[in-house]
Amino acid sequence: MGDTSNRFGKFITHRFKNDDRIQFKGANFDNSVVRALQNNSYLYFHGHSVGGTNPSLLEAMASEALIAAHNNPFNKSVLNSDAFYFDNANEVRHLVENVQRKDTEREMVKNNLHKIQYQFNWEVVINDYEDFILECYQQQHGKVIKA
Repeated sequence: MGDTSNRFGKFITHRFKNDDRIQFKGANFDNSVVRALQNNSYLYFHGHSVGGTNPSLLEAMASEALIAAHNNPFNKSVLNSDAFYFDNANEVRHLVENVQRKDTEREMVKNNLHKIQYQFNWEVVINDYEDFILECYQQQHGKVIKA
């Protein structure tokens, strides 16, 4: 998914035009289409390499995608051992050619869905922020406040 009209996009689509395993769908912002592609893809590649918890990664997890993510601390803090990781093009190639959907991979998907349900949901996020704000206040003012 993504715009392929730029120089790199044109290069990559030309490079892999004869590989039936790879499809370039272009930019698409329709959530139902994006979710369907994530859910029905054999392996979802998450290439983001900076920033905290990426919303598109959470969406892929919620879509029950099997995930291959760029190897960085941000992605690892979210996915832990429930994804495949890559650092370079050779590792991407290895994943494309060797990942098979077996029990281990189904367990990875199940674990990521569990994280979405119980760790990365609005109630947990709001409670964590509230706890953090209260802790900061208490450290600053020496007063204990109960939420």
